[in-house]
Amino acid sequence: MGKLSIVGKATHEYPYDTVEVTVSFEVHEQSTSAALEKVLNQCEDFLAVMHKDGTSMDSIRIGNDSVEQEYDDDELDVCATREIKMRVPFSMVSNNIKNIKIGIYTL
Repeated sequence: MGKLSIVGKATHEYPYDTVEVTVSFEVHEQSTSAALEKVLNQCEDFLAVMHKDGTSMDSIRIGNDSVEQEYDDDELDVCATREIKMRVPFSMVSNNIKNIKIGIYTL
């Protein structure tokens, strides 16, 4: 049996002036396909506004996705959700978080 040794120095820089913002989209419809289509359209509309506003798409990633189905009074209720996570610059001195309106949503 041999011994493996590695000697060296590793570093990693972590930016301290960023914050992670999570935006959640939730839709209730009577079919899975309608719920998925609507939640994806809302997400794409939001990403288009963020891209137009100058947000780097490299700073955005998809969080949790889910689809849940349940029957209420013999009617199907499908709830589709999607999370978008963004790492954006943050300054304790002067923070420039903008109001972004997409349909009825405001960030």
